[in-house]
Amino acid sequence: MISNTRKFSYLLLIVLSIASGWLLKLNGIEDDKIPALRHSPDFFSTDYVKWEMDDRGLPKKKLVVDKMEHYADDGVTRFQNPKVDFKNHPSVSWAIRSEAGELSNDGKDLKLTGAVIIERGPSEKQRMLKIITRNLQVKPETNQAETQERVEILSPPSVTTGVGMKMFFAEPVKLRLLANVKGKYEK
Repeated sequence: MISNTRKFSYLLLIVLSIASGWLLKLNGIEDDKIPALRHSPDFFSTDYVKWEMDDRGLPKKKLVVDKMEHYADDGVTRFQNPKVDFKNHPSVSWAIRSEAGELSNDGKDLKLTGAVIIERGPSEKQRMLKIITRNLQVKPETNQAETQERVEILSPPSVTTGVGMKMFFAEPVKLRLLANVKGKYEK
């Protein structure tokens, strides 16, 4: 049989545990809920490659990044060392690479940050073209890009510089420097 002293001890422990739980709830302290980290990636990938095809099944765009992280709280995807290729069939394609990038939740705005290099390879009718700038805003759906930073356009032996640029990658290609345009042109 259990003695009265022991029964009283068990009863006292039960009452104390119920009272402790009631006091925790009264003070708003819940020991089983740990707050989630804010703005942490919900998934990531390294050496990520994404192809996009046109309606004829030909490559249209290609994205290659060293590391990609997606954040569920705002839907933004961040990239390390992204490179985007815009394929213009049958003409020459454009390649854009930067130090970092950020794609909006809806996929319509790509911010390339840090040093940005845009290249078009040579063709039978055109010389190689290389554009060096920083912080480029790209609209992948409409093949448009713009920056407010200094721009240097190299098409050896010619060099053109300016501040600010708006560009359209699809045919016909359009490139406009916005201010302080200077050039050195040679045949």
